[in-house]
Amino acid sequence: MFVSYSHLLLIVLIVDKSCSTVDAQAFSSNYNVYEESGDYIIGGLLPVHYENCFSLRELETLHRLEAMAYAVRQVNNDPDILPNVTLGFRIYDTCSYEPVALSRATLFIPASQIIGNTSGCDHAKEFENTTTVIGIIGSEKSVTTQAAAQLFSVYDIPLVSFFATSDDLDDTGRFPYFLRMIPPDDLQVKAIIDILLYFKWDYVSIIYSGDSYGRNALDSFRQNFVFQESLCLAIEFEVKTNTSKAVIDGVIELILSRADTSKVVIMFTQINHANMVLKSMTEKGAMGRIQLIGSDGWGMSIGEIDKENREMALGAIKTQLPDEEDLEFEDYFKLLVGGTNPTMPGRKNPWLGVFTLVYLIDCLTEGCDLIYHSRGYSESSGVSRVIDSVKAYAYALDYIQKDLCKNPNIPCDVKKLFQSGKLVFEYIKKVTSRDSPYTGMFSKEIDVKQMTYELEVIARSLDSESGGYELRRIGEWNKLGNKSLTITEENIPWSVQNGGNPPTSYCSQPCEKGYLTTRIGDHKCCWKCTPCPERSVVNDSRCVACEDTETPDEARLVCLQVVPSYILWNEPVTILLSLMTSLGILTTCLVLADYIRHNQHSLIKASSRELSYIMLSGVLLSYTLVFFLFGEPTVIKCYFIRHCFMMSFTLTYAPLLTRANRIYRIFKAGKRSAKRPSLISPKSQVAIAMAFVAMQLLINIAWQIQNKPKPEEQVISPGVVEIMCNTSDAEMIVSLSYNVILVLLCSVHAFMTRKVPTNYNESRFISLSVYTTVVIWLAFIPCYFLLPDAKVKLVVMSVALIFSGSITLVFMFFTKLYAVHFVAEANVHAAGTYKENGSTVGNANLNNLNIVNKLNAQSRQRAIISNILRGKTAVAPSTSDNQPMDNDDDDKGNTAERIRQRCFHSLNVQDQAMIHVSTDP
Repeated sequence: MFVSYSHLLLIVLIVDKSCSTVDAQAFSSNYNVYEESGDYIIGGLLPVHYENCFSLRELETLHRLEAMAYAVRQVNNDPDILPNVTLGFRIYDTCSYEPVALSRATLFIPASQIIGNTSGCDHAKEFENTTTVIGIIGSEKSVTTQAAAQLFSVYDIPLVSFFATSDDLDDTGRFPYFLRMIPPDDLQVKAIIDILLYFKWDYVSIIYSGDSYGRNALDSFRQNFVFQESLCLAIEFEVKTNTSKAVIDGVIELILSRADTSKVVIMFTQINHANMVLKSMTEKGAMGRIQLIGSDGWGMSIGEIDKENREMALGAIKTQLPDEEDLEFEDYFKLLVGGTNPTMPGRKNPWLGVFTLVYLIDCLTEGCDLIYHSRGYSESSGVSRVIDSVKAYAYALDYIQKDLCKNPNIPCDVKKLFQSGKLVFEYIKKVTSRDSPYTGMFSKEIDVKQMTYELEVIARSLDSESGGYELRRIGEWNKLGNKSLTITEENIPWSVQNGGNPPTSYCSQPCEKGYLTTRIGDHKCCWKCTPCPERSVVNDSRCVACEDTETPDEARLVCLQVVPSYILWNEPVTILLSLMTSLGILTTCLVLADYIRHNQHSLIKASSRELSYIMLSGVLLSYTLVFFLFGEPTVIKCYFIRHCFMMSFTLTYAPLLTRANRIYRIFKAGKRSAKRPSLISPKSQVAIAMAFVAMQLLINIAWQIQNKPKPEEQVISPGVVEIMCNTSDAEMIVSLSYNVILVLLCSVHAFMTRKVPTNYNESRFISLSVYTTVVIWLAFIPCYFLLPDAKVKLVVMSVALIFSGSITLVFMFFTKLYAVHFVAEANVHAAGTYKENGSTVGNANLNNLNIVNKLNAQSRQRAIISNILRGKTAVAPSTSDNQPMDNDDDDKGNTAERIRQRCFHSLNVQDQAMIHVSTDP
């Protein structure tokens, strides 16, 4: 639209070159103008009123007006800058409106360039005497700046802006003579996006002005890659000056309807539009329900915000253009507004009276010091940027003067140095560059200002008595830094209270671990959560099941290989079993030592001591093997476990079976004949036992050749992997079957010898040992094959080994050691087995001849067994058998005793200790 205005104006101006339609007064004082004369004029396009050119803008506008005039005077008072040259200024009100700004801009165009040859004009002298305008400062709004900049580009007039941020102004083809002291909107959008990411706000609404400032910002949001990937817009609303209140109210109600989740609203608007929106929010009760993020287009100072809207704006985070305070200017402004000196240069300001009136009213209602006299207020007014813009022109002219008047011997009229705006513009770019000699003379490096945004929050004034508001700095955004966004204030007074934490703004909460995110519609920020199966991970928006040897990671995103487990030494069950095993090994060693010590004791000899030593080795191996079942399996451990597990049982029960079989054959042979059974000598017994052991050894070797021992991982259940030795069920069944046969044979022999004389202790203890072992194995075998957990299997094996060894020690060794230590050896010899001192065994009370005859029969049977054991085929008749019986009771008793002693002494030493003749009737 600004193109049509400028073209129309130019056509009107050049229609009549005879000047008949051109009035010099059109370029003079028809408008309010704030000016001072000089050799060179710096023009100013600043907004004093709102678009109706009637309503006065905030008092900060007066700050910027006076800052421009103040800066020109400061340059003139500096002898080091532009000596012998005086700068002037001419400032017009743009009314914050594009057509007005364009019409005021035409007043800076040199008349000679508009009308060409003015010799025939009545007002030629006025045009010729017009002071050259070297450049313009302004305007604040991007839309008005674009209109003026395009017009000035036709006449090579530079335009420096301290506030216009539109990205369109970066187009050097359309605006070749435009320069700004601030960053563009594109960087502001990036700063706001970084704020959203920092506070994890991914679903927000945006309200933007219906001009190039707001629309370009919206396009920048949409085109930003980070925004496309991570952020979403819930509601987009364009507000214009003529937008009805009803429409604004409807949009605010829609925003509030989603405020439970989407609480953040970006306001990328001009100040007049911001006040319209804030008013509607206040009326609709949005206070405390939404969090505002404001652009630099509004809230540059608290005074810009209408008083009734400031409470609603409380807590809003603002991106502010970089600025610095100027305390000297603040002192000047205080004297200008509050003083009464009519000679102050600022008194020429045509709008000063109206602003002063407004200022006095504010002083009465809100306090002068709080609003405009508190130190540092110039920072939020943009004063330093206006002063830097003036300095840019002054330093450029100074740079030109130094370049063109280098030879002091050659006269140089600096007033005639100005050739074109193009030259001035080139030097402005030089003086604002980083390596310029004038860099340190600005309030801050210009290139840094062009890449930096300050972050502020609208907060209550720290002066609690005033109840006012202030802009409090909370951080900075800098494109040049390694870390773009820096938040320096932790205690931010949020608009929405959330326990001191930042408010949330989202469409959908992040799904829990193991849930699949399914997008709802086109919004990438809105989704529903669908749970994946228990052992699945979320991968590429789908559920992927892990292998049996894998397990999901903690985040349920990747399947990890399961680390095989095994029984650790520090587990409670391991500690308990280790203590039991250690006690068993210690006990076995003590028993073995005691046996060796009493190796020649008659009872030890009679208990088949060779077989006993083999049994003790099996018991010791059972206990020792338990320690190999704990800890991480290795090849050596696996060889030992697979070879020795069943071997420990065989070493225990093969000698036991050999002993039971020997006893059974002895008593069976004694009943049928006097022939001595074969293979009952100690060497024969050891050979038989070792033959049984050799069979187990062959079984072990055969399996280990077929399947070499090694650690092997076993999947107990999906995701549970344990490592143990590769013992197959078939190997276990064959080895167990062999040992079960040994145990069952022992049980059979124990059953068949149950009717031997009741004082035959050996058979009784064998029976107890075997029967108890059978019970343990009936529990062990099902548990081992039915339980899937390898660690539990190893525990069951350990318990079986410990119990088996302990039972053998108790029944087969403890009883004999008890007799060795606590029963006199003479009693053992006398009765053929051990009896306690004072026992009445052998003192039978024979009352009649029938009893004597019964004893004679028993004596004969024992004599036959004794002869068999000694290798004889017949028994010599007892002399007592042929002698007549005496009826005297003493003779009867003596006869029975002689018969018993003769039968007992006919046996060898080992058999004497094993056999006891009962004297019970």
